[in-house]
Amino acid sequence: MSGGMVRRSARAAAALMAVSAMALAAAGCGADSSGSAGSPPSLSVAPGAPAAPAAPAAPAAPEPAIAGSGVVARAVSTAYPVEGRNMRLVHRGDELVLQFELFNGMQQKFEPNWAFDFLPPLMLVDLPRSIAYMVPTREKTTNSLVSMNTVDGIPGGSSATVTARFKAPPSEASEMLVVVDFLRPVVVPIQPEGAALRDDPVFALVKSVDDPEQRVVSCSVKGADGPPGQPTPVEVRLPSDVLFEFGSATLSPAAQAALGGVKDMIGSSGGAVSVEGHTDAIGDDASNQRLSEQRAAAVRDALAVELGSGFTFTPVGFGETKPIAPNQKPDGSDDPSGRAQNRRVEVRVGTVKPGAPPALQPVTMKTLLADAGLQAQAGELRRVGGFLLADITVRNPTLVPIEFPLNNGLTGIRSAPEGVTLADRTAQRRYESCHAYRTGDRQSIGNTGNTYSPISRDMLPAGAEATFWALYLAPPPKTTAVDVEINGFGTVQPLPISF
Repeated sequence: MSGGMVRRSARAAAALMAVSAMALAAAGCGADSSGSAGSPPSLSVAPGAPAAPAAPAAPAAPEPAIAGSGVVARAVSTAYPVEGRNMRLVHRGDELVLQFELFNGMQQKFEPNWAFDFLPPLMLVDLPRSIAYMVPTREKTTNSLVSMNTVDGIPGGSSATVTARFKAPPSEASEMLVVVDFLRPVVVPIQPEGAALRDDPVFALVKSVDDPEQRVVSCSVKGADGPPGQPTPVEVRLPSDVLFEFGSATLSPAAQAALGGVKDMIGSSGGAVSVEGHTDAIGDDASNQRLSEQRAAAVRDALAVELGSGFTFTPVGFGETKPIAPNQKPDGSDDPSGRAQNRRVEVRVGTVKPGAPPALQPVTMKTLLADAGLQAQAGELRRVGGFLLADITVRNPTLVPIEFPLNNGLTGIRSAPEGVTLADRTAQRRYESCHAYRTGDRQSIGNTGNTYSPISRDMLPAGAEATFWALYLAPPPKTTAVDVEINGFGTVQPLPISF
């Protein structure tokens, strides 16, 4: 442990040992599932050691029955035992409503004041179409369209209904990845118009007309360094549904953010750029081939302006000949999510010569968090909607709280584990975490906050553990395992990919 970290931990220990122990006790939320009268419902997955039960909940008025998804979003940190229960998404006019019961498994009050945030830590991601949706703001304010039910806090052992309004995705979207601060991400099915929702005053609020609600999800894949003076090969996949209207080769207003993301990921060192257009299987072969060529040319022209001098461009169209997902389901019916993945433009920078690619070199990693006494373990790699969801567990096995310092190698400015990369040693490609782009800004698709306990921000209590997760572009189906490279700990752990 570095001298600075030792001093910080020592200073924190004396003041925080007692509350750290309290947080660990709350983490267990130790009521038996059969519970005595007045005990709160237990967490779906007990996140810590058994402890004293939380304070009993106050009697609540009966609420109307809601047909829910049964999806539960578990806590990110065992020292912050909260859960999102019955996560549901319902079409409501031109909006998609997220509603769930936020359960507080602690003894103390829980106060997530999302309603007052300009960009609250709630997001929906349409994975097949690579579009992220942010909560819009209320008219003439910077407050978001999130219910006020949690403003006064949720008492220990109680729940509050959280409602958030989003722009509706295309009608063919059937599910979304739901991202909420304090909780792990979950995939939630979309219920049709008319499905029951609890009444909430947020439904009466007027939405700002100028609020940017959509972002483009872009991810990069890098190859091994080639000869000196040659750029490192970089691959970026862009969703056609954001770049173009259906059947069109004219770039949309939202395309600027996507192209800005490409510039951010490939840098400005110059090189050969291949722009590949791809379509789904709707329409005849000739029309799809022509459309893919036109879209590749449109992106080529825009990138030439965006990237500036030093690059040479080759546009090429492949029509429907190189799908990355099925256009039809096994029963022969249409697969809208698969077709959405196939409608894409792929940008490749750097010349890849025939033959075996050069081997990936180890990444340079810090060990600040390991030196401080924390431990990391790769958890799960799961394919979903053309992406990989990856997570790691960070544990504090010591007897004192440990702080996450700035520039620790693992987490970026917005708390997502940008320091975790996935290395495919067979194809010699390294996958970096995805971001949601809008012009002038990007947001990691991963952990949305850095509060791991009620004690202090950026502090993991003694004996607690926290999950860090991120989204990555999925490798080809033939890739069944990758190496998880965990910066901040200096470790590389092989992990299989599941479905």
